[in-house]
Amino acid sequence: MFRSSLCFLILIGCTSPNESPLDRVVIPIEKPILKISAVVEEIDYTTLHDIPSYFLGNIDKIILAEDLIIAGDISIKPGIIIYDLNGNVKGSINHFGEGPGEFTHINDFSYDPIKKLIILSMVGKIIYYDLEGNFVKESRTETLYYKFISIDDNQILFYLPQVSAQEFIGSGYENGILFLENPEVKNSKRILHHTFNKETKTPYMMERDVFQTGISGEIAFSHYFNDTIYILDRELRTTRKILVDLGEYKLDNRHFEGYDSEIDALNDLGNKALNQNQLLYDGEYLGGRILQDGNTFFFISNLKKQDTWSIGNFENDLDGVMSYLQLRALKEKTLYSVHRIEELPPYILENPSKYNFPENITDNLYFIAKYKLKELDND
Repeated sequence: MFRSSLCFLILIGCTSPNESPLDRVVIPIEKPILKISAVVEEIDYTTLHDIPSYFLGNIDKIILAEDLIIAGDISIKPGIIIYDLNGNVKGSINHFGEGPGEFTHINDFSYDPIKKLIILSMVGKIIYYDLEGNFVKESRTETLYYKFISIDDNQILFYLPQVSAQEFIGSGYENGILFLENPEVKNSKRILHHTFNKETKTPYMMERDVFQTGISGEIAFSHYFNDTIYILDRELRTTRKILVDLGEYKLDNRHFEGYDSEIDALNDLGNKALNQNQLLYDGEYLGGRILQDGNTFFFISNLKKQDTWSIGNFENDLDGVMSYLQLRALKEKTLYSVHRIEELPPYILENPSKYNFPENITDNLYFIAKYKLKELDND
């Protein structure tokens, strides 16, 4: 009885007698980085140029693929723009409608590096486009591919939240949250069971990246309100579990049972904290986003050296440009933070070329700040 209650309280911090203990990434909530030079050795910037007739209302997710940056808006003005590494537009996916190759919303998008296709999911279908944004094909589906990642042989690994409405769950998907499937032939295989007890009440929140790929092809997975990050090998076997350890600040998920409104529950955390699931992973570094006492910050962990940094607002003592992060990706020890042009300090907008920005920077909406991480021990 005691073991069962303890597992419910921390949800995912317990293992069965046949499992190895969880690895832990201890989040130093009380010791945030004060100067960005403590963890970053250099910063570079890329302006994302706009298409005159089309722009993204927000950039919720970016995929770094070979020599491309694939940026997508899921929340405001659904669409995707494909850029080269210099921020020049290579193509766009903005086929709004209900016909073939068209969409009314975006649940998620992924990239197939073998077939060089961008894959988009919405309720009812999954659509494939080439890297110029041209429609290639689509498949109808009765199941919501809420978040997914492209796997070899026309298969996708998709996440179906445990709290999904029943009408979005097709037959054969009960008692699981991760499934492998070929959307064209509908042959599915469960990869991961439910991670919460059936009685656990958690809000249904819009999630961003729940999947990331490491340098060796392994896949990291995590989801909202669950502090475990699962590392899957190429055969989709769980080879490692990493606990995002919030210590005494860990929010008991039963916190949500006393609220009728999810927003009220999130706005009344006290000094407690929860994993907001902005998964970052490149095989060597791991990152995520934490909500604590009304404040949002990111953590970055060097898994090999077991050093973890908490980064919120900071003094930018390297170039003085941005003093906070809005991270969207992590690749080759570099963090990618997406910002709107108006977030730049006024003195930079008045003389952008002095800070290596283009003179016409105000003609565009977004830029990416790239932070190359140091390999230092955490003091």
